[in-house]
Amino acid sequence: MHSKIVFCQGTYEERIEETKKCVERVKPGVFVDRAVIIVDETVTEESKQWLVEHNCEVYTVLWTDDFPAMRNAYLSKLNYGDYCCCSDPDELYCEELCRDLRFLIAEAEKNSYGLLLLNSHDVLIKLDGTTETVVSNFFKNLIFKYLPGVYYEGAGRTRNIHEILRLPPNTKVWTLPRKYFYEHIKTELAVLERSFRNVFIGGGGINVGSANPHFFSLRKITHALGLNTWSQLREYLRRGNIAKPLLDWIISIKDLHGFDWEDETQQCFNYYKTIHPEELESIEANPRPLTYGSQEEVMAYVEKCYLEILGRHADDEGKKTYTEHILKGRIRREDLPSIFMRSEEYRRKGLGLVFCNGTDWDKEVDRVLQYDREIFFTHSPMVDKVARYKPSGKVLDAGCGIGRFIEVFKSKGFQYVGIDQSGYAIETAKRFHSDDTFIQAFLWDIDFKDEFDVIFSNAVLQHNTLDGKKKILHAFYRALKPSGILCFAESTVKRETRTQLTYEGWLNLVRSFGFNFLESFHKNEFGLDDNYIFYKPPCFCKKWDAYLAIAKKVESGGRGDDYAPPENLSWLVDLFAKYIPPAIYPSILSVGAGAGSEVYLLNKKGYKAVGITLGIDNISRAKREFDIHLIEMDMHNLFFPEKTFDGAVMIQVFEHALSWYALLGELYFVLRDGGRVMVNVPLPTCEEIKTIWHTNLLYPEQVEHCFNVWGFKIIEIEENKNRGLLFFEKLPENHTDWKMYSYIRHVIRLRRELEK
Repeated sequence: MHSKIVFCQGTYEERIEETKKCVERVKPGVFVDRAVIIVDETVTEESKQWLVEHNCEVYTVLWTDDFPAMRNAYLSKLNYGDYCCCSDPDELYCEELCRDLRFLIAEAEKNSYGLLLLNSHDVLIKLDGTTETVVSNFFKNLIFKYLPGVYYEGAGRTRNIHEILRLPPNTKVWTLPRKYFYEHIKTELAVLERSFRNVFIGGGGINVGSANPHFFSLRKITHALGLNTWSQLREYLRRGNIAKPLLDWIISIKDLHGFDWEDETQQCFNYYKTIHPEELESIEANPRPLTYGSQEEVMAYVEKCYLEILGRHADDEGKKTYTEHILKGRIRREDLPSIFMRSEEYRRKGLGLVFCNGTDWDKEVDRVLQYDREIFFTHSPMVDKVARYKPSGKVLDAGCGIGRFIEVFKSKGFQYVGIDQSGYAIETAKRFHSDDTFIQAFLWDIDFKDEFDVIFSNAVLQHNTLDGKKKILHAFYRALKPSGILCFAESTVKRETRTQLTYEGWLNLVRSFGFNFLESFHKNEFGLDDNYIFYKPPCFCKKWDAYLAIAKKVESGGRGDDYAPPENLSWLVDLFAKYIPPAIYPSILSVGAGAGSEVYLLNKKGYKAVGITLGIDNISRAKREFDIHLIEMDMHNLFFPEKTFDGAVMIQVFEHALSWYALLGELYFVLRDGGRVMVNVPLPTCEEIKTIWHTNLLYPEQVEHCFNVWGFKIIEIEENKNRGLLFFEKLPENHTDWKMYSYIRHVIRLRRELEK
């Protein structure tokens, strides 16, 4: 059945004019194939007729103060494979999006995208009639493919206002260009009214229910008045002259302050005073004082609280954050000591384990819940990257918060464990995922050894001082299995601060704990990568590192690169393409890639080349000169799965091998059957190459014998007076031309067991 593009919306009579604008914009039968409109009992027959005349399918449902149920009602009218383009009445698609919608859906179908995220332009019509428009950084999940397993699920405790869009595992996400957007058009009065609605139906915030102590008292009052739905309460409030118990409740919450549900509850007072100022004429709210003194006075007060309660000077970021919160009325000045005394730092300050920024993490959890609710648990490019190296296993989400990444990991087959310092975050995570393992602890206190295949951390290390980072990385190294993956996203800056590091700073710090660098990705606003992947080297005799002293440049502290100008290598890459053409051998491993010149040339030839090297300067220069990610890896100890590559190249590398036997065994393991290798080696008769760093000088016929031992047959050999150039092809294990020694078979078997 051909997929349809279906516009979906739920509405009621009061918002029918907004719905009409949305319908006129999407033009059912032109830009979309169908339009499904869910209406409640307030919508008139005249309005329904207008919708029908504009090619809409109209379905009436009884309104029950359940927004997820309303959204699932329009999903029930779709066929599997349809693309749902939904919006609320106050969300108006831009004209360019509507014109290009069929093209975008065709591209999504071609590239298997199941979710398209759309940028929001927030338009606020103020009480004085002026309009304020803000181009936000928020992208909402308004377009998605309807498949089995797609539905809306209520969030929070009451689960009836805000919702999560559930999608099948591994759904691909496309964030549309910013030229495609929707206008979120709302009046200031409507914002106030919806705050009252949210508190009445779900307690405010992310449906916090009884966590808001004013929620049950409101419901008890309204129930006694016979007001059991929001529609009934809304009309009652609009008429005015409300009963004294309800008016007293509104007055009682006028001075609430804080974030999330507290703010929405206080707005109930603001709403009623806006529409009926005569009833509250002598009563003023004071929830957010504009100032508690000058900026200098408040900053001095914050510093005093740090010294007297936490026993240390305030760090710059913490001082700035709390000063700003107090001056803007987000928290009361007199509440700061109690906030500090509720913190984990205060509880543990005798151990000297401190955080850098003074953030109240429990409040942060509430803000994260509110901000992320539209795209909760959907997709993560970071997790996709991790799965390329470790397709499954046991993962530790370090600093997991509310468990945002759990569904993504579990959909890929990982066993998930989350850990966070915030008890409130862990409690919230367990409410969403009661059957999974969540631990409340400091990251440096985790007591695991060789337990996890992956440690994943998103924006956690950056909130710790350098000493804190070191303690955490030490714990990570201990908890990670040999060959395990460490992946993290952290703030990366051009100049280091007390808590933030440069690109090279992150590489040097993490490598100092024994991790090897794999790759970085995702450029930030400075043009710097801020997502990193490292691995813990396998237990391959730790003495081996001592013998790699030359390759690791220990005499210079690891500094210095092995750069070769690309023009000096281009003839070799041309020869490589002659015997190992990219059409047949596209995936290439460059062993000993130096500073990346040959990887750069190979990619220009059409190969998909991966380069391994040693030394941080090689990695940095390759990134700087060619925008290439080299992997830090010992060629005797390769990290790739069996039969990963079609071919390999070693230019001026084989002579540096400490063990040709181990090198070629690893190469045999990672190449596919029939894969080819080019080796460029110096002749031992050349005097200038007889140096301490050339540990494996052999004649070409000896090199050929080494490759033959490991199941490679020679296909071409070229020599000049100083160097030999050899081309080999890997034979399958059962090939009649390879007289496999029994001990080689034994090594291959053990190598496969280690891989498992």
